[in-house]
Amino acid sequence: MRMSRGVLLALAATLQVACGGGGGDSSGGGGNNPPPPPPPPPPTGDTITSTNGMAVATAVVTTTTFVQDLGLPDAAGPFVPAGVTVRPASANSSLAVGIGGAVRRGVEAISKIESRLAIAACEPEDPDCTAVQCTLGGDITITATLADDSTLTPGDVVSVVYNSCAEADGTLNGGVNLTVTTVDGDPNVPPFSADLDVAIDSVALTHEGTTVSANGALGATISSEAEGTLTLALAGTELATVLDDDTITLQDFTSTESDDFNAGQYTLDVAGTIASDVQGSYAFETPTTLTGAGGEFPSAGEILIHGADDTSARITALDNTNVRLELDTDGDGEPDESSDTTWTDLTDGT
Repeated sequence: MRMSRGVLLALAATLQVACGGGGGDSSGGGGNNPPPPPPPPPPTGDTITSTNGMAVATAVVTTTTFVQDLGLPDAAGPFVPAGVTVRPASANSSLAVGIGGAVRRGVEAISKIESRLAIAACEPEDPDCTAVQCTLGGDITITATLADDSTLTPGDVVSVVYNSCAEADGTLNGGVNLTVTTVDGDPNVPPFSADLDVAIDSVALTHEGTTVSANGALGATISSEAEGTLTLALAGTELATVLDDDTITLQDFTSTESDDFNAGQYTLDVAGTIASDVQGSYAFETPTTLTGAGGEFPSAGEILIHGADDTSARITALDNTNVRLELDTDGDGEPDESSDTTWTDLTDGT
């Protein structure tokens, strides 16, 4: 099935390179609490209108979901208890899954003692030592420089490279590089925190004649304050995704998700700017934190999108299925149009 253009285009906007699951309430935060999201950039981009309001909302929701998919499921994935389901399947894009998978493999390679020892035993001139064969051809190679063979250590560097890795949902090329910058505590025993620099190096997915690619960098902080809780904070200055004749760039963005696996709940705050060659430029924020249960769309909270001339689009979760879109097209601070739809239709752009 061909991936919808709206979903593919939006994947740049909130790239939280990591994994693809999570859930937590405000009480289940991390050890090094990340700083709050910065205030949104001034609304000096393009005007939100009756004509483009739904498309702009779809772009922002899909991009924030993309980053979320990169988050706890992959970067923090190795620290998530087995069997935990925390992200609706419909929210996963193939490229997010690919990049997130690379991050997960990288984090697992440097966080698990058996993986570290296996990498340490490889000869430097043998990049195929830890290669993983892909189902329909090609492979994934993992190489690392480890400061200490036995434990996650600042200075660890790992590279995960897709070499024409073919699966049912497309063929991946490109690489993801991870560098551990700080470690506080034992990642296997809360409380702990770890900071990673994540570089996405021209990761491209080709599927049914269409190629979509992502390129950029971000920082990730994984932390836990108590058993069964996890927080992933992502932040970056620029992350670009290209599809056909459109480039979507996520700028000055943050995404902070806190999960309580015991309660099966999560919270999510996002902020930043998306700039699209086709759709224009808009700032976004969560004035009210998004909350929900693991494996479901948010059931409460708001995303507010700022356009030029004080125009705006407000997305309000009515429950984990339905959502309300309110457009202020004249900039007077009051909604001029209101419509209800579903999270699924909003993310699909239908």
